[in-house]
Amino acid sequence: MRPAIHDDAIYSPEYVEKLFEQMSATYDRVNRITSFGFSIRWRRRCVEALDLRAGMHVVDFMTGMGEAWPYILAGIGAAGRLTAIDFCPAMLRMADKQLPEYPEHQIALLGEDVLQCSLPNESADAVVATFGLKTFSTAQIEHFAAAIWRC
Repeated sequence: MRPAIHDDAIYSPEYVEKLFEQMSATYDRVNRITSFGFSIRWRRRCVEALDLRAGMHVVDFMTGMGEAWPYILAGIGAAGRLTAIDFCPAMLRMADKQLPEYPEHQIALLGEDVLQCSLPNESADAVVATFGLKTFSTAQIEHFAAAIWRC
């Protein structure tokens, strides 16, 4: 029998990183199937709500495998910049594989914890986080909201 996981432990960066490392190879497929395709519509609708324009700098927090990139890049065009941040090396490796699909776009991948983001203050025109909030505790959400506001 497995030992019980303390409720707070599921929000620890170590636990979340290990979880996403383990499921990175099947994450997109499983997410699409278990959400009945809703995950695709959610990302698209979330990005559309930003009213992006050509040339903007957008930060994609908890970018995962870059699933929201097609919608972001369509809005900002080749003149825009996308900074994609995730702290899970396996997810970043999957995102890195997407880069050749967008040769005309400026995409920077950053491997860091969004709660300790290194982006300068007021450096983004828009930010998006399409799915990562489910991995945060209430206190982490408040900290993340402050990080978003700062960017």
